[in-house]
Amino acid sequence: MSQRQEFFSPQSDRSQSSSATASSSDDALSTAAERATNVARDTEAKRKAENLYRATSSGAADASDAIDATADALADSGHETLSQFAASISDRVRTFSNYLENRQLEELVDDARGLAQRNPALFVAGGVALGFTLSRFLKATGGSRRIS
Repeated sequence: MSQRQEFFSPQSDRSQSSSATASSSDDALSTAAERATNVARDTEAKRKAENLYRATSSGAADASDAIDATADALADSGHETLSQFAASISDRVRTFSNYLENRQLEELVDDARGLAQRNPALFVAGGVALGFTLSRFLKATGGSRRIS
């Protein structure tokens, strides 16, 4: 068979067709594997975020209890004004803790998104304050890890 006949032969067409099918199958498998990896990554990230969210809620409740104990100690030592102030802070922290406990993570994200849309300046200022607080906290805890 000449080259020209091989090029147009049915066997050559089948070879090209199976090669194209194999290539599209490889592309489909690659895309499916990529999607599965992304879903697994998203699921793991969501699970970690949920765990952190629950720990934050629990930590807020614990903080409220500790502030209550401080308020009681202040009242016992005769510092009524400071005791009332501590009790007020405890109530606010407890309200925040209850808010977290009664919401799902998605609802909290939706609430934050709504706040950002209604009042972007407040949202940006809160982000700056949170960043500053977090940097101070990390700086303070990082200093205790240094080896002399």
